[in-house]
Amino acid sequence: MFRHLARTEAYFIRYDLHNGRDLSAVQRVDRLLKFSIQIRSGGGIIHHLVGGAISALALALLQEKPELLDDPRSLEQLLRSAQEFEKRRIPFWQALENERYYGRAVFAQIRAQKSALVDLEIASEWA
Repeated sequence: MFRHLARTEAYFIRYDLHNGRDLSAVQRVDRLLKFSIQIRSGGGIIHHLVGGAISALALALLQEKPELLDDPRSLEQLLRSAQEFEKRRIPFWQALENERYYGRAVFAQIRAQKSALVDLEIASEWA
């Protein structure tokens, strides 16, 4: 689902770039970067990796049109986006820590209930 949303937004970014709406494209890139931060925060390793892939997609779109840096408004928006991204960036160790706590919680629940993994609510949601 995250991938579909990101690709849809990437389509609109390319559309804006193609039609000369550079500021709109930069604002969309900013939203895509914020979306990637939301995915990365509070999740496990897979969320961290998906968020990183979405960030890479957003930045690759900017590399397609380097003349965006010539427009002062677009450049200012890009700088604000980069500063906010660096402030809110989730380090990889935090994703590992979240994964560790999740695993410990699952095993504690199995031990406490003396039940099989299949009996957990989490397992039934994945099936």
